[in-house]
Amino acid sequence: MPRRRALPVVNLAVAFAAPVAATGAATGAASFALAVAAVFASATRVEAQQPVEIRTLPQGTLRTGIGGEWTRAPEAYTRNGLQPLGRRFSFDSLGAAQLASLGPIELAARNAAGDPGFRATLGDLRTIMRRNREVIPLTVAYGVTSRLTIDARVEYATAATRVDALIGAVARAANVGLSPALGSTQVAASNAALVAQLTASSASLTGRIATCTAQPATVGCGSITAAPALAQATAAQASALATALGALYGSATTAPAPFVPLVGSAAHSAVLARIAALKAQLTTFGAASVSAAGPTGAPAPLTAAELQRVLTDSAYGIRSLGLGDVVQRGRSLAVLGATWSAGSGTFDWRGPVSWRAVVRGAVTFAGSPATAADLTETTPRGNETSAVTVAGQTDFLWRDRFGATVGLGLSLPRTERVRYREPESEVGGFPGLGQEVLADVRWGRQVAARLAPYWRLSEAITVGADYALQHRSATNLDAGVRPVHAPRPLSPGGTDHRLGATLSYSALAAHERGTSRWPVEITATHSQSITGAGGYLEKEAFDAVALHWYWRRRAAAAPAPVAPR
Repeated sequence: MPRRRALPVVNLAVAFAAPVAATGAATGAASFALAVAAVFASATRVEAQQPVEIRTLPQGTLRTGIGGEWTRAPEAYTRNGLQPLGRRFSFDSLGAAQLASLGPIELAARNAAGDPGFRATLGDLRTIMRRNREVIPLTVAYGVTSRLTIDARVEYATAATRVDALIGAVARAANVGLSPALGSTQVAASNAALVAQLTASSASLTGRIATCTAQPATVGCGSITAAPALAQATAAQASALATALGALYGSATTAPAPFVPLVGSAAHSAVLARIAALKAQLTTFGAASVSAAGPTGAPAPLTAAELQRVLTDSAYGIRSLGLGDVVQRGRSLAVLGATWSAGSGTFDWRGPVSWRAVVRGAVTFAGSPATAADLTETTPRGNETSAVTVAGQTDFLWRDRFGATVGLGLSLPRTERVRYREPESEVGGFPGLGQEVLADVRWGRQVAARLAPYWRLSEAITVGADYALQHRSATNLDAGVRPVHAPRPLSPGGTDHRLGATLSYSALAAHERGTSRWPVEITATHSQSITGAGGYLEKEAFDAVALHWYWRRRAAAAPAPVAPR
């Protein structure tokens, strides 16, 4: 009879494949004690140093575990290549194309400055965005039979989007800022007085022009009769300037605009120059004097804190969501699974290579997605959704030292009803606040293929590599309870490739010999997206640490192990 050895099984998240039948008389005669010894002693070959959730356990064996998982994503693969997550909210010039409320202000500033080419801008905006997810998983698995193991996993997760919004990094890029009249009644009154005096002076000059036209000999009409066209143009310009200044800086009947030209900017200097020139012309024609100072321009460019206020305060005409950190704690997830394999964990060893296959199915139950509270989280994400998952896994072992796992998995997320903010409109990168709606999200299917070679350095230490190809189909948003738009794509999906490495330590064999007190295994894993294409996929880096502890019932009156021939 060929010598029998336990073949380790390397874990994937899910697995499915046809079983491989074991042969030999020892298969049925081996006792529970021998089965446990196969896992506790032989598992150190490679199995114990790999992620363990997929393994079948000997009957009556209980495994518990706790760990930590960290996922980070500062970039995403898009149709335009690899882009920072904050690119959508980064602009060389934050103007009317991005903030619609700047359009009327831009027009009023053109009229006030006499510059038809004026473009209002709050400066450049650079947004640095990072998505983080931290998970504390608790796991338990139990060997119902030598072929069937059931398991459960419960997560406590914290999802965070960290945002740094840097506005005005380029010197003198901004030419408008917050109007000081909005926060100062004194400034508002001074601006209104200037508009009122210009209006009165224009009316005064118009009256004098009418008088001098009818009675040219009237005292003070010499300047008007000498240049009647210029006098009429001056009166019209004063009236138009008063209207433009009122729309921009405010008047007795008009509220000030939220943004005005910066002090020292070309636009503000042009406004002051036009006022000074008109004052001189009005005085020349004997119109009512204009003595009010102003108008008062914005003292400084917008700051990052002021940008948040601008986006969220309806007084600025935007009514959008904020552009800041979003932290959601306590996002729960539960997974129930079952793993089945042929035999009791031992296989015939025929030649230098042996192999084994398992099947696993799992059901994931996710908590309800939270309502979006920020521009960066306007729609729910699909990595924490309820789903049914199946996959196939086959393990190969060569000369008791080198091994590899090949797997293929399929995940079918459940259509979920989610609550989120539906933008009223989208102009540039800042959607209007819109209304809160309920809608059905049909998450895209996920297919994953994986190849994981590993190498046993010693009885306790194993290192491994991991390559994974993952594809997600498009996610669609269906009409909800209060739909605003027709059904539309939410994410085009895509494909990414990942590389990773695993380092594992196991004390199972030493514990079985009595040289180690604790039957534990520790696994550290790192993986990284290396390329992606097809739509929108975040480039993730993943790290995990897991600690597993094994418990087994004592085999009372177990028959003696059958010695190999």
